[in-house]
Formats: sequence, structure tokens, C-alpha cells
Amino acid sequence: MNRFAPFRSLRRLAASSEASWSKQMSFASPESDFVAASLSSPSTTTATTRALSAWSGQLTFASAESDFTQSNMMKEMSSSRSLSTSSSSSLGQMWSQTLSFASPESDFTTSWFQTTESPRLPQTFAEALMEEKRAVVVTTAASPHKIVHVNAAWEGLCGYSRSEALDRTLSLIQGPDTNSQLASSTVQKVLSQQQTHDAYLINYAKDGRRFINHLSMGLLSLEGENNFMVGVLEEVQAEDVPLRMVSY
Repeated sequence: MNRFAPFRSLRRLAASSEASWSKQMSFASPESDFVAASLSSPSTTTATTRALSAWSGQLTFASAESDFTQSNMMKEMSSSRSLSTSSSSSLGQMWSQTLSFASPESDFTTSWFQTTESPRLPQTFAEALMEEKRAVVVTTAASPHKIVHVNAAWEGLCGYSRSEALDRTLSLIQGPDTNSQLASSTVQKVLSQQQTHDAYLINYAKDGRRFINHLSMGLLSLEGENNFMVGVLEEVQAEDVPLRMVSY
């Protein structure tokens, strides 16, 4: 048997499918051609192809939002015996259902994933004072957000002593590559939304060492009033930064 025969058969099948598909194109609109086209013959239809076909038939093209969130593609594909379900696909479905499409920022900074990943921050000034393992800085909630407390872990990470940091602002650890706009917007989100937010920033230690900082920030209560903000700093490697948050 000619060892190239299977490849020739596949090429003939592909050419036949392309010719059949191209003949169906009306060029009236991309939408009509996309949802109406049949890309494979009944004899070669697979479970995956049927699922994709069913999905494309549901597209309304009214908006990306309606098609993405209302499509039953995942349900039909996951029900196929040829496709296995996994915890990751379930997480993907849960995440997609949290998307509001109001803005990229809202979906990719306050999504279900991030709210489960964010570490718990100190809730009171007393808790912040007791924090030892993580690098903690406390600032006033009112602008210009002066530093009122740092712990030993923060001193070790940033290189400044407590006396050097007090009454200064977080610009103390900013430098040429710091995204100051992102830092400022994170602070404003914490204040306006009364919620914890995090960001990845380039910061600088006293000796000029440049490091990637995972900053988690929230409000801090003292005597029942949210008069302060707390930040927890963690040095990370570039490969540890989630793709959705690569903006440092």
C-alpha cells in the first residue's frame, strides 16, 4: 500500500469541504455566511464539529456580550462523550458568568478569580500593628496619603527605616519605571468602592534595587472610622504576574 495514500485522502477531503463551503457563501454579510455555512459533510461530522455548528447557529451578532455569555456552546461540548469535563473548565464557566462587559477593568480586576485569590488584609489598626511576616505599610486615607506605620518586613523589603518612611508618601519607593497612574487609580478604587484592590507595580528599594511588587490595598478601621489605608507588599517574579494584570 502506498504510504502516502492516507495523506492524499485527507487532502481530497479538505479540498472537497472547502469547495462545498465556498459555494454556500452569499457575501450578504459575514454573519449570514458564518452561521449558515456547513464546513463538513454529514459522513465526517464529529461530536465536536456538531457542537461547534450548534454554537455558531446561536450567534445573533447583536453584540459580543450577548453571544459570549448566552451561548450554550460549553454545555453542548461538555455533554459530548468525546470531550472530558474537568475542574478547570468548570472554573472557566463560572468566571465567564461573572463578566459584565461594562469595562475591561471591571471584569479583569474584580472578577470571581481575583476575589478568591486576594489575601486577607488587616481590618483594624491593631491588626496591622501585629502583622510581622508580610510587609505592611499604613497611610492616611486623606490625600496625600502620608505613611504612619511600616513594619520590619517592609523595612527589609524596601530598605528604608521606619523613621525614614514616616510622614513620607509612597512615592518614596517609586522610580522611573513605576506606573504611577496605576498606583493612583488603585488608591482611588479602594476609597471610592470601599473594597480591597490589588496591582502589580515596579517599585524601588532605597539602594536602587528594582523589584516587581504585588500590592494589595484596603481600608483600615480605627475607632470605627476608615481613616487609614493598609497595603501589603509582596515581591514576585515577572512570570508570576497574571496576564490580565500585566500593566506595570
